[in-house]
Amino acid sequence: MLLRSMTLVAGLGFGIGISKLLGNYKRQREEEKLREIESEFPTALFELGNKISGGTPIELALDEAAESTKDLEISKLFELSSRNINDMGMTFEDSIFDPQYGSLTKFPSQMIKTVMKAVLESSQKGTNMAAGAMLTISRYLKNIHKTQEQLQDLMQDTTTTIQMLAYMLAPIVSGVAVGMSQTIISGLFELSSAFEIDSAAPDGAMMAWPKVPDQEWEMERFCKT
Repeated sequence: MLLRSMTLVAGLGFGIGISKLLGNYKRQREEEKLREIESEFPTALFELGNKISGGTPIELALDEAAESTKDLEISKLFELSSRNINDMGMTFEDSIFDPQYGSLTKFPSQMIKTVMKAVLESSQKGTNMAAGAMLTISRYLKNIHKTQEQLQDLMQDTTTTIQMLAYMLAPIVSGVAVGMSQTIISGLFELSSAFEIDSAAPDGAMMAWPKVPDQEWEMERFCKT
């Protein structure tokens, strides 16, 4: 019974694990790709801000920034924006935030969207303001990325230890749970067997009470009277 219970639990867990792994494989790849793009975004934003600070119009700066960062995946963001401006006559705002043709439709990142909104608001106050905002934000994002890498290095030993303990304790906890459930099932089975024996007794056996002598004397006196 114990072996059968463990086999059922293991089979159920293995099936659920395989289904989850296959179902989340594509999503994990997309999330990993998006994280890589977000890590490249500070460099591309710095290039764009550097081009604009030199007096280049933002429409031309998009082409130049895309060319200088062509080895990065994030360069497609600037390429799509520039294509929307040149081919479809869109404004800088529409080329990025248009719900159908905007370049952000290919990069569904909340961080990139928030930064580009800040860049757009600063560009309305002048190209110098937009360039300064881009350079400041790019440095800020780079510092955040470095801080995250340092935290990961510091927490790596702790997380590795916790994972090892989880892998070691999970089979033990599962075995104890299965053993306790087997004990409870066995106890319930014994109780049900005992109740079946009691219910199998004849109906008259419970009603045949022995007569007490005092009751016989009272019955004889009642009959005489």
